Amino acid sequence: MATNSTPAEPVYQQRDILTGVVQEAQAILAAHLPPDGPDAKETIGALLGLLDGPRVHAAIGNSRPVSVPTGSDAPAGVRASAGAPRTPAEVFCLAEFLCEEMQARGWKTEDVAARMGTPSGFAMDLLCLDLTMAVQSDGLIIDDEFFAGLGSAIDVSVEFFRNLHQVWLTHPDRRSPFDCPEDIFGATSHRAMIRAV
Repeated sequence: MATNSTPAEPVYQQRDILTGVVQEAQAILAAHLPPDGPDAKETIGALLGLLDGPRVHAAIGNSRPVSVPTGSDAPAGVRASAGAPRTPAEVFCLAEFLCEEMQARGWKTEDVAARMGTPSGFAMDLLCLDLTMAVQSDGLIIDDEFFAGLGSAIDVSVEFFRNLHQVWLTHPDRRSPFDCPEDIFGATSHRAMIRAV
């Protein structure tokens, strides 16, 4: 087994560069996040993980791993945990994304349902879309056909919608509250018809 005979000094110099960058990032984040809050520590940990990536290695001219400061070598109050699961600060429901897209395009729920083109047909697509927009519940099951129809209607990948919904399901404590505005539902919308009765 070959051993690396490269002197350690350049790695320490690069570590000092990365430590300086981490300290600058910490100062920027401290201005925007509570200093001892869990979000600040998780965000700084995520930044440390990014700093140990191949882009940083290429930027400083080194293709071998660089030791990012952790433990007692880390800047004050910062502890990096490589591979730790990331917790988003806030997650958004599928309905909120769809609502923003529809408002930006000047569409109603009928417009999206008409563009979905699923085998279930317009009426079922409209009903499912109305439910998705009006009900933000873990019990609402969204199938692959619906995700595919949304992808087709809005021209976004099916995986995007599936991942957005999965992140929302996975982090109930991080959910952003959302109330769908009434004007997103058109005249033939099931929600609009129920309100009229």
